[in-house]
Amino acid sequence: MFLVFLCFLFGSSEALLDPDTTNGNSDHTAILQLITQEQSLRLQLESQLHDQQKQMDTLLSRVNNLTDQLTKANQQVAFFGTVGTNIPSADSDKIIKFQQITTNLGSAYNINTGVFHCPVSGIYIVSCSAIGDIGHRVSVNVYQNGNVIARPYDGGIDPAGHASGTDTAVVHANAGDEIYLKNFYTGATYLDNQTRLVVVLIKAD
Repeated sequence: MFLVFLCFLFGSSEALLDPDTTNGNSDHTAILQLITQEQSLRLQLESQLHDQQKQMDTLLSRVNNLTDQLTKANQQVAFFGTVGTNIPSADSDKIIKFQQITTNLGSAYNINTGVFHCPVSGIYIVSCSAIGDIGHRVSVNVYQNGNVIARPYDGGIDPAGHASGTDTAVVHANAGDEIYLKNFYTGATYLDNQTRLVVVLIKAD
């Protein structure tokens, strides 16, 4: 009886180790191949996603640049104002304020301070017409950040009326630059109320 049991046990062991072992190895190899393929596909997909993200970033950057260019192209900045009241010569060293404003596109001019703040960088045209008291010469300094860029001056004297002088400058200004009038000279008692200033953005950077 014991011999029969040993024969049965030996036979069962061979059955476990023999033909099915080959099938098990094949399945294992197939699983490893599938895992390898899955990892390769995942790496390819990650690489493709990374490339697509770079392309999206590039396109987004181009769209933003085009939007900025369009915004600048449509940017309108223009100011035209008149002093509106005679300014006494005692105030000649103060910033001249233009109280009667006809145009202030872009809201660049501050009526409280008398300073035109350039809202965008670009090329600006600045023109000033200064008028003095009857029969007297007049000159005014136009500044950009403290530097004189124009000086309207009337060299003649009209004893019967007001003389005027006009000067124009075309300058490049950065966003935040300040343009203002100050330090006028007149031989009489005041700067006339019809003194005018024009500032227009010609082209944004």
